[in-house]
Amino acid sequence: MAVRRMREEAGLSQQGLADRAGVSRRWLLNLENGKPNVDFFLVLNCLDALDARLQLTHPDGEPWQF
Repeated sequence: MAVRRMREEAGLSQQGLADRAGVSRRWLLNLENGKPNVDFFLVLNCLDALDARLQLTHPDGEPWQF
């Protein structure tokens, strides 16, 4: 999953990212393994801790950024 790759590229351990994002290591493990029912707000916290941004594309091709 993308979060695992970004975490590894940032040189962070699972515990390191979990601490930065305010989630448990177990929760992060579930996210990295693709568990389908993780809290989206916490996913955004993880992305923020990685200095990453989520970008959605509108059907007309214009990007929406969060």
